[in-house]
Amino acid sequence: MSDEFDDEDVESGVYSFKDLRARGIVKDRSDLHRKQKKHGFPRMFKTAERQAAVFRRPVHRWLKKRATESTTAE
Repeated sequence: MSDEFDDEDVESGVYSFKDLRARGIVKDRSDLHRKQKKHGFPRMFKTAERQAAVFRRPVHRWLKKRATESTTAE
């Protein structure tokens, strides 16, 4: 995924780590880092000194891509 975002990404809103975990997208921080490193999950960006977020739209694109890969791999 690109590190550049368009207006639609910004308008889609953001997920915090807690949001990602609550939705079952990641299990814990180790799972998040593994998905980022090995599977191209979108990188989070700092929104405050102790807070980070990721745009929702790239997360949804990533989920769709992973779903497509898993169904074609069978």
